[in-house]
Amino acid sequence: MDMARHIVHWLLVLFPALLGVLFLCFCLPQVMSADTVMIIAGPDTRQETAAAIRSGLSRDRSALVQFGGHIPCVLPLDHREHEMVSDELARTTGPTNRIKWEA
Repeated sequence: MDMARHIVHWLLVLFPALLGVLFLCFCLPQVMSADTVMIIAGPDTRQETAAAIRSGLSRDRSALVQFGGHIPCVLPLDHREHEMVSDELARTTGPTNRIKWEA
């Protein structure tokens, strides 16, 4: 019984901590002075393209709605749809190093 109470306690502590970390990671790009749409599209992009990117990133919605949409993207329930980070690093490290050493 003591072990079950201990596990429940840590789960109750873990949830707010995880939510706080998610919130901080969400807020970092929000408070940066750079416009993420201009970083993605470039400074010479047309207004229509910038508006489409802004809409795709939900930048045209309130911060609360954006954060609500951010959580499912960070915590996918079906991990089979997403590539593992280790696989992506293995796939991209070789070409990146080759470009770095050829330059």
